Amino acid sequence: MRLGAFLLVVAASVAGCGGGSGGAAPAVAAAPFAAGTGGTDAQYFKAAAALPDGSTLAGGYFSGTAEFAEAPAGSIVRVAPPNEYHGAVVRYDGAGNARWASSVACVEATVDAIVAAPDGSFVVAGVFEGGSATVNAGQPGAVTLPAGSGDSVYVARYAANGTLLWARADGGAIVMRVAHAALLSDGSCVVAGSFHGTATFDTVVAPDATATTVSGEDASFLAKYRPDGSIAWTKFQLGTGYHFLTAVAVLADDTVVAAGYYSGTSTFGEGEANETVVATTGNNDAYLAYFASLDGSTQRVERIVGAGRDRCVGVCRLANGSVAVCGAFIGDEVTFAPGTPAERTLTRTGAGSGLWLAQYGPGGVPTWIVEVESDEFLNGGRIAPMPDGGVALICTGPGTTTFGRGEPSETTFAADGTMLILTARFLAGGTLAWARSDGAGEQAPEDIAATPGGFILVAGHFRDAITFGAEGTSPHLLAPLDNREHGFVARMRADGTY
Repeated sequence: MRLGAFLLVVAASVAGCGGGSGGAAPAVAAAPFAAGTGGTDAQYFKAAAALPDGSTLAGGYFSGTAEFAEAPAGSIVRVAPPNEYHGAVVRYDGAGNARWASSVACVEATVDAIVAAPDGSFVVAGVFEGGSATVNAGQPGAVTLPAGSGDSVYVARYAANGTLLWARADGGAIVMRVAHAALLSDGSCVVAGSFHGTATFDTVVAPDATATTVSGEDASFLAKYRPDGSIAWTKFQLGTGYHFLTAVAVLADDTVVAAGYYSGTSTFGEGEANETVVATTGNNDAYLAYFASLDGSTQRVERIVGAGRDRCVGVCRLANGSVAVCGAFIGDEVTFAPGTPAERTLTRTGAGSGLWLAQYGPGGVPTWIVEVESDEFLNGGRIAPMPDGGVALICTGPGTTTFGRGEPSETTFAADGTMLILTARFLAGGTLAWARSDGAGEQAPEDIAATPGGFILVAGHFRDAITFGAEGTSPHLLAPLDNREHGFVARMRADGTY
């Protein structure tokens, strides 16, 4: 795990917040909001999720003293000793008030992924190193996880009221990263990430799943955790080059869809009936891989290739059952489903490194593909499904960015060297509904989610003052303290307004 000087907290009006059990938020009417964080050092949000009662979860990590909710009525405070970074997950009610927080205490710990269940329970996943880690530190039911030989991946499940149900650790590689997580219909979850060195996942009733990277390159892992925390299966992806798994989603039949990118040659499902060997055509290529939920066996692999550097960075299941995937490319074109009757090629129109967004229907057929143009580069590309069958996307970049070229809602933003937070919503057929920008300075969005009612959540960090909804009558201004990093979480309406 490699940390910078980051952290996480929440700001909002909170009366009588304790931060232990009682995580379920009081019923508050959902509304647009933006909340920043405070404390003595830095704060950083990396993940966001929407709970069925209209509340919001945000997660990341912090150093020093972190205040969740800067308000005269009271704050939730967490403290990390000097030179330590603690993970944290925070719950906001429907109006953006912080109501509960849980931390992961270790020399270095992060919350990298959060996924919420229909019953209000939720799973968090992250990485820790430098000794043992205590999940829900300082609270009743805290669980201390043993130190690994290097980085360890931890997964923890909380009840709807914030009670910690279980936590476990695996891994032990030199470097480990958690990228994403998703829930299955029976309450199981899949966690995706990458590692360098030797990683071990304890299956308890079967031989441990162990893999060691080769050629000095990183490899990826995908693990399924049952509702009780035991591991059902683990898949490793290694090859002659590097292999990163960046996002994961679950289909209606519980098929697991993993998105990522690789260099060199990589084998999916080695020794299985559907073993698939892929090789790059450029510096690196992207992919969508489908796995059976029962045993993790490979079902099929969809390649996305180009002459440059191609990556998948986000994936989700849409309301109509199809799969949306977002990626980045540096090169003149990128080809989907190459060598098949469904092959389609997108030719880049922007001068820089842009993003693409595509929908795959049954059988791996790409049904539509759109480009987000940039004359510089775009970071991010996380996506979230909307209730109406569309998809929301978030990214950031320093140049000129155009969404929906040639469409009625075509929108262009000029960042002039600053980093804008760019959010867009696309309709079910890939047409742009709207795009908006927020901020103009040093800030970065990290995650996006959508509520059942259609609100869109974004989370990340900022160093310069940032205003959400500056064009409206109720703008939300977040101001930094002493040029430090701060976390933010914001919620906008389905039409992109605050």
